[in-house]
Amino acid sequence: MKIFQPIRKSLCITSAAIGLTTVNVSVGTMAIVSSTRQMSAEAGTRYVYPADDSQGTIRNINSAEVVQSKTVESFLDTTNWSKDVTSLIEKFPQTLIAETSLTLEQQEILNVHNQLREEVGVPSLRWSDQLASYAQDWANQLSQENGIRHRNSGSMEVGENIAAGSSVTQMLDLWSKEKDNYNHSRNTCRQGQNCGHYTQMVWKNTTEIGCGVASHRIYGNVMVCDYSPPGNYIGERPY
Repeated sequence: MKIFQPIRKSLCITSAAIGLTTVNVSVGTMAIVSSTRQMSAEAGTRYVYPADDSQGTIRNINSAEVVQSKTVESFLDTTNWSKDVTSLIEKFPQTLIAETSLTLEQQEILNVHNQLREEVGVPSLRWSDQLASYAQDWANQLSQENGIRHRNSGSMEVGENIAAGSSVTQMLDLWSKEKDNYNHSRNTCRQGQNCGHYTQMVWKNTTEIGCGVASHRIYGNVMVCDYSPPGNYIGERPY
């Protein structure tokens, strides 16, 4: 049995299909409590769980898609609300999309990370504009330097992945392929190979990500992704 508890002034829209129920969290946070596990679905995510009551999954959603769905359209029908809140209901779709929509590159970055995280059973990341701005500043700096290096220190305690390549897709692929270099049973990388970018991508305690991309005269582009809380602590497993 699961208990769904909206918190922090949440707006959660539930819909059902054969064998599946989905809960789209548009605003706030929803706590999901069962006899074996407790999870939380943040704004901009969808919780999907099967009829057999086994553990479901949390995935990121496109807010524009949700707003255009029949379920939300019916929910936001102004005839269902009193006149004193009608003006707020009419503004809600535009406000939601403006606050949570991502660029195609940002959505690709988030999707790749969360697909890898789903494969190992850890919660999805959510996008942070604050981290994205922080990462973009460093990507711009590397672009000006025409170099590739990690930030020595900064105002935020974050994990940091850096890649260079012709496209965001290629750079994400470089990190994702490190999965083959990681031995979970030993919690080590294959000898002579890197896997730290991958382990940060799937680090179980990390909840937020923000990335920036800038041009690079040698490699074409440089991408910086910052993660909070940071991962890759020595002696700890990513999942």
